[in-house]
Amino acid sequence: MQMMTKQQVQEINNKCKNNWEFDTTYYIYHQEKTLIKRIIIDDESYLQFKLNYNSKNQIQLRISKFYTQKHIGTATSEGLGKSKVLEETSYKRKDINNLIIKTQNLTNDELLKINTETKVIDNGIFIPSPVF
Repeated sequence: MQMMTKQQVQEINNKCKNNWEFDTTYYIYHQEKTLIKRIIIDDESYLQFKLNYNSKNQIQLRISKFYTQKHIGTATSEGLGKSKVLEETSYKRKDINNLIIKTQNLTNDELLKINTETKVIDNGIFIPSPVF
C-alpha cells in the first residue's frame, strides 16, 4: 500500500482552489486520490461534493446530502446521491492534477447550480435518494 505524508497532502491542498481538499479517508480505504468539498446548508445538513474519475476515466462530480445527528456526532446519507460527468475526455491515467485544475471553476455558487440541475441517481436497484 502506497502511503502519503502530511506534507504531500498539504501540497495537494495548497494547489486546490475554492476550499477543495484531498480526501484522505477515501485514499486510506481505496488507494485512489480524490478531492472533496462540503457546503453547509443548515444546522442539520450539508452537501458533500467529490471530484474523482468514473470507470471510463472521465472526471465526474458526485454529490451527496448528509444529515447530521448531533446527539450521536455523526452524519448519514441516503441512496446514491447525484453524479455528473464534468468532462467527456477519457484520460489514460487518473491524475490528481487534472482534478486540481477543475477546482478553479467549482465555486460554491457553481456547485449549488450543478446540484440544482442534476437529478438523483435512480438505477432501479437501490432506493433513490430523496430529491435535494
